[in-house]
Amino acid sequence: GLAWYFNKTYLQPSASHSTEKIPQFKTSSNDENFKGKLIYVTTGTAREIWAVDPAKTSKKLFTDADEAEKIIEISNLASLSGEVLTITSADTSSRSGKLVAINLSNSKETILQKIFTVPSSWTVSLDGQKIAYTKFSNIEENYGYTLYSSDRSGTNLRELTRSDQEIKTPIWNENSTKIAYVKNTDSKLQLNVIDINSLEVKEIKNFDSQVIDFLSWSGDKLVFSIRDLGNNKSGKIEIIDLNGRNLEKMTDFEGGIANFTYLKNSSWLGFLIAQYKDKVNDSTTGQIYIENLKKAEKIPVQKGSQILGWQDE
Repeated sequence: GLAWYFNKTYLQPSASHSTEKIPQFKTSSNDENFKGKLIYVTTGTAREIWAVDPAKTSKKLFTDADEAEKIIEISNLASLSGEVLTITSADTSSRSGKLVAINLSNSKETILQKIFTVPSSWTVSLDGQKIAYTKFSNIEENYGYTLYSSDRSGTNLRELTRSDQEIKTPIWNENSTKIAYVKNTDSKLQLNVIDINSLEVKEIKNFDSQVIDFLSWSGDKLVFSIRDLGNNKSGKIEIIDLNGRNLEKMTDFEGGIANFTYLKNSSWLGFLIAQYKDKVNDSTTGQIYIENLKKAEKIPVQKGSQILGWQDE
């Protein structure tokens, strides 16, 4: 009896974070005339960019099948300019190439930089004019991860912040004044926002023994997919204010890792569930879902490897 009590009281792990009671997010948007389309990528013999709506009507916007230089990386959607930025190279295994803007309305390509190294992670502002990216250095005096920003042409390069721990999933806010990102610190992680002008870093919230796989903005709130450390099969998508308050659960997910999570009009959620193997990245194929949060209805639409964001019709 004493052995059972000791084990129950002192040795057994505490309850999982997934059992914590978090208020349910409630949308106030009217979605009766919703016309948005989710922009996503498929990866196979060619990389292709598609659009799909909640009725599962899809349209191909771009393919590199006939291009001499293939896409090796694709940014998030610059929804205000209707572009995505890509890194292209004739060698698909290369870790550098040309930085190219693709206009999704006419498939026109514009070379922005002739040489651009593939970063650890990156983000494009919604107007398509600025980029931010992280780079890792193993040089002793500069060891760690650094977050940079610049114009898309490469001018006005700035070092924003540096850390010995990983900086990942940077994402611009709508008016390009702030960047949200996740910083890993041992078994903890921090959800941070940096002001581009003052370079002041604000910690929104920290999480213990959990993993945030993707992060995006929704107005002045942050949307993120989160799971318990070591759990590659289920988790939650949550939303939080910039003051670290009003943490709410938008939906649960199962079957893998939720990635590329974007909210539209506070009522429509797009995300991709990738099954975990060795790792999950932007070439891992998974099922794309569009969820109507007002009706709590998950709609499986297509399979893809990356969601780029929502675009108005």
